Amino acid sequence: MKQRVFSAVWSFCLLCLAVLLLTAVMPATAHAAEAQLSEDGLWSFSACEGGVEVTAYHGEAADVYIPATVKAGGTEYTVVKLGASLFENNDGLNSATLAASILEVGEKAFYDCDNLVCVLLSESTTTLGANAFAGCDSFNSIILYDAVTAIGDGTFADCPKLTIWCNEGSHGYNYAVAKAIPYVLLSETATPEIVKQDGIEYYIMNGQAIAVSFDSSTTTVTIPSTVNGHPVTELRETFKDCTTLTAVTLPDSLRVIGSNAFYKCSALASVVIPNGVTVVGDYAFYYCTGLTCASLSASLTTIEEYAFAYCPVKEFALPSTLTEIGNYAFCGNKSLTEIIIPDRITVLSDSIFAGCTVLSDVTLPDTLTALKYKAFYNCYALDSIDLPESLVTIGELAFGNCTSLESIVIPKNVTVLTTKALAGCSVLSSVTLPNGLTRIDSQAFWLCPSLKSLIIPASVREIYGVD
Repeated sequence: MKQRVFSAVWSFCLLCLAVLLLTAVMPATAHAAEAQLSEDGLWSFSACEGGVEVTAYHGEAADVYIPATVKAGGTEYTVVKLGASLFENNDGLNSATLAASILEVGEKAFYDCDNLVCVLLSESTTTLGANAFAGCDSFNSIILYDAVTAIGDGTFADCPKLTIWCNEGSHGYNYAVAKAIPYVLLSETATPEIVKQDGIEYYIMNGQAIAVSFDSSTTTVTIPSTVNGHPVTELRETFKDCTTLTAVTLPDSLRVIGSNAFYKCSALASVVIPNGVTVVGDYAFYYCTGLTCASLSASLTTIEEYAFAYCPVKEFALPSTLTEIGNYAFCGNKSLTEIIIPDRITVLSDSIFAGCTVLSDVTLPDTLTALKYKAFYNCYALDSIDLPESLVTIGELAFGNCTSLESIVIPKNVTVLTTKALAGCSVLSSVTLPNGLTRIDSQAFWLCPSLKSLIIPASVREIYGVD
């Protein structure tokens, strides 16, 4: 009897302890899952594995871009998932474009969106949840990239107009075959369908619309997110030499602004590059002499050579995603006064800021290893610059003709001061050379009349004429 009573008391104690532990844990768990509102007011989001999922959309746009990041309370969070029922029954939605960070589309994310025409997935998206697009009567086109490896039950149920674009042998291909959904194989050599709409000619290929030419008699243009049910993802020489173009609105579906897209559009005054754009091609805005304002994509990774050369843009806010800037990208800009180079840039290419005559304030990242040929050549207003300790290479004429530069400290990892590296710096009076320097090339200090003295470290073994 005593033993049974003891057992009952002990069981009751254990139950009480479990309740207490559960009560203590629950507030923290609930707090971790609490939805937050993004600073722009468009998205509710909550924590999930690997980042956050967006759980509600509070906007009214017909064409929606789901961003790579959302901000709240001064903190930036990476979006990796579209939450369950995110756009369910949203009949105002026409198209959606997913940022590169988004890996998963949750259950019923676009369920019963009657007017949804297309969704442009990220090339990184791996998972499409059950009934994600079910009941989308107008759904016309989706590209299932090779990264897609999981497609839930009924994902494309009751989508009578749908065509899937995919690679042969991919999971998307096998799914389309198994479910008897019409499909088209992706191909680099596909013959495009040509469509003309509002003066713009498009190539429809591989499930996407590419804008290739434009009737230049129109001065203001709005490019749609979709053409014939396909997302507009790229511009190719579309507005080249359109000297009367004054304004353009670009769609959120856009991924690439290709070579010569706005070449010599001299009347274009401003441009907002949508946040889905990752590449601005070579000569894209070359010699747009009226362009004073350019807002760059938050997911931009590449700016190719001459992209903004000879554009008088007053300010460039380079995004943290940027990894590559090509030769001559910003050269000849006579309005730019300040630039901050983001951390992922390791090389400043040839003549990248050459001829930026009023550039006076430059911030370089601790990751920078090389300043290439003429990187800051003819930057007349540059009076000082802090070179990071990570710097290894200073190219020929890197600071040539920087006529306001008064002093410079060469970082410890630089072993060679190249030919004419500081030539023409007419007011340069102080140069600090590192102990690891081994060679000073010819004319490194040519036409530097204010440099009266120079301490050469003992590590220098070769000097090829410094004046």
